[in-house]
Amino acid sequence: MISTLKRFGYLVCFFASTYAFSGQAQAQTLQVKVAQDTIFTLMRDTVVANVTSVSSTKIFYTQPDSANIEKSIQRKVVQRIVYASGKVEQYNKPVFVSVSSTDWRSIIITDNPADVDGMHLRAVVIGKSASSVTSAASAKKSAEVMAKKKAANNGGMYLLVKNRKELGGYGETPKYYLEAEVYGESPLPNDQEMKNEVDKQKKK
Repeated sequence: MISTLKRFGYLVCFFASTYAFSGQAQAQTLQVKVAQDTIFTLMRDTVVANVTSVSSTKIFYTQPDSANIEKSIQRKVVQRIVYASGKVEQYNKPVFVSVSSTDWRSIIITDNPADVDGMHLRAVVIGKSASSVTSAASAKKSAEVMAKKKAANNGGMYLLVKNRKELGGYGETPKYYLEAEVYGESPLPNDQEMKNEVDKQKKK
């Protein structure tokens, strides 16, 4: 009798463990089958998520690891979306295909505030032309390159120009000066102070 009860107990344990393993396998299979969309940004970042809707200015999505809270990203910074179904939607062409997101050549200069609407201010920088320039055009380019490099170092994507000046009179070496705000996709960390070169220069 005792032997029979033991065998019955073993059978119960066996079926229970088999059922539990089967349940785990099914759960894993379900997880694998949940395909997701992929958002590719102009900054060469990727966001794996479920795109819920697309408006004229934003793309809305959810992610399982964030309790399915709906988030959004500006359409202007999205290159394309590859949906789980295989469908591809193109939004913006990359400015430079061969450069990384931290390369200054990928920074966009604009005078239009609408271009940075919804983005985050990360710094205020100054661009000055090099002393070796010999023309007004090269002076402007030199100042813009300096500002772009500073923007890249501050995690920016756009430079919103607030002030431009052409300096140097007749017979003098041409000079160029600009002040610009650096905007990026994400805000600065709470513990990081925003760099403001314009304010710093005024305090001198």
